[in-house]
Amino acid sequence: MDPASLTTSPLPLAANTFWFGDRLPPVEQLCLKTMAHCGHDVTLWTYDQLEGVPAEVLIGDANEILPFSSFIAYKEARGARLFADIFRLELLRRSKGLWLDADCLMLKPILDDRPYIFGWEDGNRINNAVLKMPADSELLERLWAFVTARPVVPPWWPWPKRIWQRAVYPIGLARGPEAVALGTFGPKIVTHLVQELGLEEHAQRPEMFYPVHYNETGRYFEPGAAEECITGDTVCCHLWLSNIRSKVEKIGVERFYAETFLGRKFAEFGIDAMA
Repeated sequence: MDPASLTTSPLPLAANTFWFGDRLPPVEQLCLKTMAHCGHDVTLWTYDQLEGVPAEVLIGDANEILPFSSFIAYKEARGARLFADIFRLELLRRSKGLWLDADCLMLKPILDDRPYIFGWEDGNRINNAVLKMPADSELLERLWAFVTARPVVPPWWPWPKRIWQRAVYPIGLARGPEAVALGTFGPKIVTHLVQELGLEEHAQRPEMFYPVHYNETGRYFEPGAAEECITGDTVCCHLWLSNIRSKVEKIGVERFYAETFLGRKFAEFGIDAMA
């Protein structure tokens, strides 16, 4: 598959993202600005009155997609990551367009309206930070069936564990979605079903959407390091906010922002990273 074909159609796709809370942090402000700058009509879906939303971004009432009463979160402190994995699937079921995580920093618009848009984050896993698929596709149907089924029974669990999960569900002892491993409703099930359905040919190479791996986000804080991973085919950089937030908060302007890829982007778009 030719990566350049992602930039051959005339108009950027409508883009959707989600935020839970009452203020949009600087990293997300920057990323949403880059989405709009690349020509995407961006809708930020939220349940709250948000501060810090760029003027170029539309606000959508998340209750129109899923009611707030359906909100679930991991028992551990992981914010809205579990719910966001479900929310994006319902957006796709409603044919709202492209999904982009709020920490996707866009370098080029995604213009191609091919039915499937997703990419490998490394050689083993497809991420769901950039996601699009037909509303009537078997892939989306099976993803939705998995995230809504109770009990939660990941198909990669060993068979004794799957049998036990189903057996103890009626008496309330099964592990709920709030207690499953991080990524179960996201990259793990997406990767599993894409491979099971033989859709790997639609998955873009890591340098398209995930040029800097989760384990190497320190590159964003070293002059010239991120640029070593970004190629002419790179469309966006997923910034892995959960991994870089503490670094952004700890590193001062003099040491980092003016000299790095990420720092130049903050300056280019007029975002105060320390706000």
